Amino acid sequence: MNMSIRSIPEYRYPYGWFQIGWSHDLQPGEVKALKYFGEDLVLWRGESGKTFLQDAFCLHIGAHRGIQGSVVGEDLQCPVHGWLWNGEGRNVHIPFSRVDCLAGLQARTYPVVEWYGMIMAWWHWDAVEPPFELPEMPELETNEWYPMHPHSSVVHRIKAHPQNVVENVCDPFHIPFVHGAKEPPRVERLDLQADGFDAELVIPYGAGKKSTRLTPDGPVDAHVKLHNYCLALGTLRWEFPYPTLQISSMTPVDEEHLDYFFQQTSKRVPGTEGDEPVGMALEMLKLQQAVIQQDFFLWVHMKNLSAPAFAPEEAENYTAFREWAWHFYPEENH
Repeated sequence: MNMSIRSIPEYRYPYGWFQIGWSHDLQPGEVKALKYFGEDLVLWRGESGKTFLQDAFCLHIGAHRGIQGSVVGEDLQCPVHGWLWNGEGRNVHIPFSRVDCLAGLQARTYPVVEWYGMIMAWWHWDAVEPPFELPEMPELETNEWYPMHPHSSVVHRIKAHPQNVVENVCDPFHIPFVHGAKEPPRVERLDLQADGFDAELVIPYGAGKKSTRLTPDGPVDAHVKLHNYCLALGTLRWEFPYPTLQISSMTPVDEEHLDYFFQQTSKRVPGTEGDEPVGMALEMLKLQQAVIQQDFFLWVHMKNLSAPAFAPEEAENYTAFREWAWHFYPEENH
């Protein structure tokens, strides 16, 4: 491939944990047809509450098991001939045959977990098992923060490469032009690790203004901490303007599109009741829900260049990030 290591790979499916839905949207006995990672998939919840994700097509004659398929106990029944498939992807019953099943048949099954109300799937092109589990989020282990779901949950399907979105961590200089800030943030730290990265940004809130809704006493530099698990699942944490946690997943759909999953929670506003965010928590939610959409026009219309040119002020972080990101893709795409 005639691609610089400073470019974004043409391959669109980095390995990692990705969100594919929300727990509250999948009831026991429910089946959903999905498309992610360029594959037709079927997701279902068994009667016990456990979730399963597999390639969609029945290995009998190729029927899509997510279209009018049904749950029998923990198993998935094909809607056309009634073949049963267990959560491991094995055929366990053929209702009309003198043989009870064809035990050697194996549909591809994907590791899936439920994580604070999000349904998360592990993707790797070689079906390598996940090297780590998703961690605990301290903010979500107590009742001191608002529930994330369903009050903040939203998904946007956009034309973009997953890495386009994540690279905002390296691109503070678009903030004044795209988001209307008076000053760009500063990247204080970018720590690239084997299975993710940590970063810290200093974001000027209220720059050039005596007072705003978030900065009634004048401008403040806010330290925002980011952590990504693999490439495209990330958290952002604010202490100022208000203690807030955002979780986003850039889940690739096909060769052009991704689903941008967004959810956010803030510390409960003292003296208020109920689970829906109010006051400063609501202001932070409305702000971030609007901010993420302001970038969409860029990704929808951009071309990922094979040999991008960086200004000196951005070259170090961009180059380091892009060289690091290549290890999330198959070697033959390097």
